[in-house]
Amino acid sequence: MTQESIIGMADKGNNVSGVEDIRSLASFKLSILADAAERMGQYHTMDRAELRLNDWRVLALAFALKPARFSDVASILSMDKGQLSRIVKLLCERELVTTKPDRLDQRAICLVLTEQGHDVHERLLADFKGINQRILSALEPFERDELDRMLGLLARSIDRVAAGRA
Repeated sequence: MTQESIIGMADKGNNVSGVEDIRSLASFKLSILADAAERMGQYHTMDRAELRLNDWRVLALAFALKPARFSDVASILSMDKGQLSRIVKLLCERELVTTKPDRLDQRAICLVLTEQGHDVHERLLADFKGINQRILSALEPFERDELDRMLGLLARSIDRVAAGRA
């Protein structure tokens, strides 16, 4: 999808409080933007590291969580354990991560980056920081802070709606 078509889909249909058609729905606009970011990320991770975007996300969470419990990664990514197992197997075969028992619960598995995994993570994180900066350059600093705050509010609202509480 081109930049023009993304903007067109997000801008049409009036604002989110006055629903005219599907293009007015906040969930639709967020989905269009998320899909565009997903495609861009998928292309980038494949081009730079021959990883799918979800492979990169697992690798990045293994770095960020230290220790990265398998169940925590699955929960954060809303990923079923079978899919996560396949990704972990691939990352282990590529020698980007290793697994070890959790210190607190020997039945649980933790993901640990290898030296090669750290190198890939460092390279891709730098790339995605640059991409993130270019995307957010359309906003003033106070708007970036407000966007972050609003995304948190929307995430909590979606959780409530999904749980049937709203």
